[in-house]
Amino acid sequence: MFDEDYRMLPESWKEIYRWFNSFCVTGESYCPMEWWNTPFRYSARLDLDEYEQGSGASREVTEKFAKSIGCRRDELRCWMLTENEDALFVNEGACDGKVFHVNGKNMDVITELHDPRMKMDDYLAHYLSGGKPKDFSF
Repeated sequence: MFDEDYRMLPESWKEIYRWFNSFCVTGESYCPMEWWNTPFRYSARLDLDEYEQGSGASREVTEKFAKSIGCRRDELRCWMLTENEDALFVNEGACDGKVFHVNGKNMDVITELHDPRMKMDDYLAHYLSGGKPKDFSF
């Protein structure tokens, strides 16, 4: 079941997400429903409407973003969001393993992560060792 639910992710992220189904990175004594700075659980990932509400991006901007990376709006999901407004998106419909980074409402500047596993490993190591999200460059 896990592999079927997560087939849209880069292959190298699947083990990361197996762990994130079991625990979360937090200073709280419980796992908060609204995560920051760590990958979202499968059920918590954001569609573009939810992303707009949280980021303040307009529908026009998110429509343009989806078209620019060649996917349908309803297939694009945000899998991670940081307090620095870094967001990682996956085209769930394509199941192509591509991950796209944007920062907040600035969805004109899109970076495709060419090695998503290494970038996620680097980010999590940075964050878990006390680094601030704003000091990390995707």
